[in-house]
Amino acid sequence: MEMTLVELPEAKQQAIRREFPRIAEGWIKDYPALVARCIDKWQLTLGELIRVGLPINILIYATGKNDEQTVIKIAPPHPEQLNERIALDHLNADMMVNLIDYSVDDGAILLERILPGRMLREVILDRDEVRRATSLLASVPVEIEPTNSDTGWYKQLPRYQGWMDDAFEKYRSETPTSDFVYYLKIAEVMFETIQRECKGDFLLHGDLHHENILFDASRGWVAIDPKGVIGPKLMECGRFLHNFMEDELDSIENLSDAEIVDLVSILSKRYALASEVLNVSIGELAKATFVDITLSACWSFNAGASEYVKKMAMQRVEATYHFLRSTHQFSSMS
Repeated sequence: MEMTLVELPEAKQQAIRREFPRIAEGWIKDYPALVARCIDKWQLTLGELIRVGLPINILIYATGKNDEQTVIKIAPPHPEQLNERIALDHLNADMMVNLIDYSVDDGAILLERILPGRMLREVILDRDEVRRATSLLASVPVEIEPTNSDTGWYKQLPRYQGWMDDAFEKYRSETPTSDFVYYLKIAEVMFETIQRECKGDFLLHGDLHHENILFDASRGWVAIDPKGVIGPKLMECGRFLHNFMEDELDSIENLSDAEIVDLVSILSKRYALASEVLNVSIGELAKATFVDITLSACWSFNAGASEYVKKMAMQRVEATYHFLRSTHQFSSMS
């Protein structure tokens, strides 16, 4: 093994110490042995370290004994690892990366490598490719059979409602006088409307944005890195529609420099395309987007994000809110 693949980059170490302070030092010390166990278990030859993904996750290209191209994903033990495995087992397999195997004890999973693996974000301005990928918003989620509602894997996953309740309660308890509390209330009312209008529960990817959609030579666009969450099917759309708007800004390098009108224009185009592909009204898509960006912003605020990140989050919240106001979408909530 090359030492560069069994020595954690300093940035990864720091992220793991922040996220898992009680177990970080022991886990970091054991990391080389953990990688060795994965190599032995799956008979792998390591390739290169992948420089994308969450700071706490370690992703390594690897080749199996039959020249199978794979990815090892490793992280300290946390609940989302189980959620991801459940999601990979039950989401629409034709539209998802394949889970080959996993090691519960080591918090490691072995995935197929998507080839050529180009991220949708790399072609975000190609309307035809974005149109093709948008269909995943409908095809990846899987409806939960009512008979499964109280048993088995279904009960182990978080609910979207729970995500909102936990994040919003934490924010309100720490900053009760903040102006952002107003947006939380609007998001709660909108989500209640979405739940009433959407029939049944669905297993959702939960983080289906342009960097979690890769191009596969044989299958086309497929999804990776699911969170695994239960909720209305419409909520699969929100993350996709509000992420990476900065990539579509003309002559503006940073989202923080954009005007609300610029972002509303981008949202309008995204909503129109998604409405056409998914046969869902623009109003419904706009509501799901507002709910999800409000939740995402709340997570950032609760985690102590930088002022720059907070500003970008609020810009997206305000832009999605402005679109709803300007198109009279609030009238259906009364």
